Amino acid sequence: MKNLFLFLCLAMGSLRASVIEVSSIQSMNEYKEDGVLFLYDIDNTLIKLAQMAGSDQWFYHRLQTLVKEMDCKQEALDKALAEWTSIQYISKIYEVEEGSSEIIKAQQGEGITLIGFTTRGMALSRATTRQLNSIGIDFSHTAPTKDDLFFKNTQSIIFRQGVLFTAGTHKGNTLCTFLEKLNIKPSKIVFINDKETHLRQVEESCKEMGIAFIGLRYNYLDEEVAGFNPKIADKQFERFCKIMSDDEAAALKD
Repeated sequence: MKNLFLFLCLAMGSLRASVIEVSSIQSMNEYKEDGVLFLYDIDNTLIKLAQMAGSDQWFYHRLQTLVKEMDCKQEALDKALAEWTSIQYISKIYEVEEGSSEIIKAQQGEGITLIGFTTRGMALSRATTRQLNSIGIDFSHTAPTKDDLFFKNTQSIIFRQGVLFTAGTHKGNTLCTFLEKLNIKPSKIVFINDKETHLRQVEESCKEMGIAFIGLRYNYLDEEVAGFNPKIADKQFERFCKIMSDDEAAALKD
């Protein structure tokens, strides 16, 4: 019985080992091989905003605030998403880890198939392309298809310019549908993301599809995320949304 217990513990440990903690995008290069598909998360993995308001961590803070203020959770979610989306269009963004774009370009130069893989929705597809291009990333170069692809998976899903926008749906299920529609089956999927929950979703679906999986839990921004200050973010957001009245504008000196 003792030996059986030890065997089960080791087996469970080996299953959990498919998600590994990493501190650099460079870690993706350890898994290059024929037939691999690389998946890159975007927010807090490749790009971050210049301020707290509109960040990934701000969205969850804002959602919690709105849930307390509104009777309907869906309305709170819709409002938080709309506000978050609006900020993306006007905010300056930075590369999370300096040199990430060059690592991705080098992988593309070797012909590795890779895509962006994000919880963002269709409404942010063009803004996301612009943000990525501003730091030198273009996922379309070695994407499995150059064409736009649309399908339903509880939400409207779009694949555009090498990025799969999952619109907040289960990432594993969405990826499975995407691969089925393209009729492709990678020998291995390697996914880098700052959120372990998303990695586990894809791990689960890869197991069902019979595809080897490696999840890299990217911790580069952990300290910054932990230092999120709601008071500062709320002040920033107030000024994002402040629109002068006609009288206030008229009172300004030319």
